[in-house]
Amino acid sequence: MRLVVQAQMPAEQEKVRGAFAAIGSEARRTLVQEMSLSGIENEAFERTPSLLGRPAFLVYYSPAFLRSCVRDDPQATLCILAEVYRAARLMFPRVDQKMEHRSAEDRRTGEAGDHFGPATGNTATTSSSSNDNAGSGSGVTIFIDQLKARTSVSQILGEAENGRCWVLVRKGTTEASVETMELGNVAFQPTQLSEYVLLRLWRGAFAISDPNVHGRGAGGSDRSVLTALSVRTAVRRRPTVHK
Repeated sequence: MRLVVQAQMPAEQEKVRGAFAAIGSEARRTLVQEMSLSGIENEAFERTPSLLGRPAFLVYYSPAFLRSCVRDDPQATLCILAEVYRAARLMFPRVDQKMEHRSAEDRRTGEAGDHFGPATGNTATTSSSSNDNAGSGSGVTIFIDQLKARTSVSQILGEAENGRCWVLVRKGTTEASVETMELGNVAFQPTQLSEYVLLRLWRGAFAISDPNVHGRGAGGSDRSVLTALSVRTAVRRRPTVHK
């Protein structure tokens, strides 16, 4: 529903709906899980009551990106958006709300021990809060203005042919931005996931179509520019020759 609303125009909305049903299960699952989080404690959508946790992601310029590229290749467009969510979750790990409640209870127990513990000279220690971790708040904003500036999927994936790649770069505890970087800077400079995450946005990076969905894609093309090798590649058997 949220993806369809972002498309705004009926023709584009129909393409998004069809593409969502046709993309691979990994991308579809990522979109469902991430777009079902509100970041608010104990708040869940009726259709996904078990999906809780934080931070939730606000992908800034997502509607504009979707409307621009969905005309070119609807399935690849959704897979690119799913890849942004995947990278964001690597950079800002999901905090389970049940674990947060236990941590809060541990802190309260520790504080009580400080005040009412036995007078033996021992100092009670308290567990650290998960809220102290960067990005563990209710929401994180992911800026994709550079993706939005490209008017087609081919332009986005073509960056790799120019010696550049797409990277999610941390801008603070609650912000990150999708940007292009020189391949050499990413390949030869050790870093941590907390600084930037490489996005798998190049031709042949992953298969976007669900092999269980038959027929033409929602965009009207038999093959997406992102479709290459699938992990489910069938093994061709040589025909039996009878002498």
